[in-house]
Amino acid sequence: MIMKKYMNWSEMFLYDSLKKEEAFKRFDAICKRKDYQTFVAVHNNKVIGFIGLCKGIAFNIEGEYIQIIAFAVNKYYQNKGIGTKLLEKAEQYAQKGNIGTLCLHSGFQRQKAHAFYERKGYIKRDIVFKNLFEWL
Repeated sequence: MIMKKYMNWSEMFLYDSLKKEEAFKRFDAICKRKDYQTFVAVHNNKVIGFIGLCKGIAFNIEGEYIQIIAFAVNKYYQNKGIGTKLLEKAEQYAQKGNIGTLCLHSGFQRQKAHAFYERKGYIKRDIVFKNLFEWL
């Protein structure tokens, strides 16, 4: 489990509320599911970036689609082509599976990420709503 061994979560994630133990627990659960895939970029035996994918079906999409559920590059390695290579790997994975739709959600505040996605041919199309229920 290379991510568990080498990942420095505090440098990889922008989520202050996500504790390392919880991140490992989630990653372990994701690794056990067949519709999930994670690709990592490694430099000097350290994970410097990763992209997490989830395959699904939807009423409004022909065939299967892939949702990018996580995508991060260590801030010291950004603007060096790592994100591009990870995104290309995700696109190759989709192509190999004959899946023609890749989508992702990105927070309003992530303007640099939005510009990156648009340069890569992704189109702003939807607004996402969510409700965090207290009973969970």
